[in-house]
Amino acid sequence: MKELVFVLLPKKPGAKLGLDSVDMKFNYKEDFGTSGLEAYQRVLLDIFAGDQMLFNRSDELESSWRLITEILKQWESEKEEIQLYTPETWGPKEAKDLIEKDGRKWVE
Repeated sequence: MKELVFVLLPKKPGAKLGLDSVDMKFNYKEDFGTSGLEAYQRVLLDIFAGDQMLFNRSDELESSWRLITEILKQWESEKEEIQLYTPETWGPKEAKDLIEKDGRKWVE
């Protein structure tokens, strides 16, 4: 069997934009020699620098809410119960039935 290799392109720690490829399992400290910034430190530095790359524009937010609102309206109108399942399981039988009706199978 051929070995699968997954690679991520995370942002290097620091104020400048820089990407570097790393294995799927990586540790900032091991790969970059620093643990990077805490989430709020990153956000505050981006705000102070005027970097909007990690922020959504208002029209994007409005579009997202319109989409989510339509989904919620549809769920409410169908009056069908959302299928819940126990964590760490493959889910309800309905999930298996749904994908198998197109001739596909979940990979186990």
